[in-house]
Amino acid sequence: MPGRSRTARARGTAGCGPGRTRTLLLMGALGGPLFTAVHLVEGVRRPDHDPVRDPVSSLALGPRGAVQTASFLATGALTAAGAYGWHRTPAPGAGTWGPRLLGLWGAGLIGAGLFTTDPAPTRTPAAPPRTVRGALHDASSLAAFAAVTGAALTRPSRPRRGWEPRRAGYSAATAVTFTVAMGAAITGHERPGSPLARHAGLYQRLALTSALTWQTALMLRHLTYEGDVLRRSGRPRCTP
Repeated sequence: MPGRSRTARARGTAGCGPGRTRTLLLMGALGGPLFTAVHLVEGVRRPDHDPVRDPVSSLALGPRGAVQTASFLATGALTAAGAYGWHRTPAPGAGTWGPRLLGLWGAGLIGAGLFTTDPAPTRTPAAPPRTVRGALHDASSLAAFAAVTGAALTRPSRPRRGWEPRRAGYSAATAVTFTVAMGAAITGHERPGSPLARHAGLYQRLALTSALTWQTALMLRHLTYEGDVLRRSGRPRCTP
């Protein structure tokens, strides 16, 4: 409404103060380190698991599988929270599609946790039978992979102070690294006789680490920008 009073504008932003936005961004930043720490520790602790060859998802199998499942669920929830924080921050970003795609990445990770993978072909003498649960895990994972690649490639809507071009370059490099490494990992896991199979787990970990590091860097950048805005303005600025 034209002529809206300052009191009314303040009332409209009362529910989206700086503390909530910064908390959401911090949650998104923590998702990557959490996931990486869990699969590294579990990979070492599990004598039946070869981190160089086996996929991260196979850590959800066996007696200690609940640990990796919880990691998928927690990381997905933290990522979705960070995506909402990205949507709320006034920092220059990728319009609405960047946060949406990051949220889909988080949702895909949750799906990968809800539906446990089938045993990898590299761990069975014959091709293992496919299950509905395993197919849903694969579908969730592929959707997550596509979403995070899209989020990294989304063009910034409002370049500012030369930082956005640098972020765009880093994001594009992340998308390329993720796509190439994950493609090698999927090929190696699906084709045990291929030359890529021996290091398929390593390729997958490279892909996941590149994406999760990008996510953490993105969240921390927006945390910094949010803090700068608040220090200059002295009041919250976010999108409800």
